[in-house]
Amino acid sequence: MNKSLKQLIDSGDCPTISEDDAGEYSYKDVVELGYGIIQQLYMGNSNFEMWFTYSGPHSIIINDIVINHNEMIELLIAGFVDPYYEGIE
Repeated sequence: MNKSLKQLIDSGDCPTISEDDAGEYSYKDVVELGYGIIQQLYMGNSNFEMWFTYSGPHSIIINDIVINHNEMIELLIAGFVDPYYEGIE
């Protein structure tokens, strides 16, 4: 029987999370559980960085980095399009 992501995090099993949708779980799944938020930080001109802040009760692994409660990591997603500029030519 496969445990759900919430069960894995709550039990302290330290599941592996992917920055993209290639793995079993992605950072979007963690956000949907209410255990993380995404922030786009303005860096000047039209440049933004995407940061993920984790707030779950136990550690998770994103790619090969262990993330603990209240830690942030920059997400580097290839092909990211800023929704503000999407469709503008």
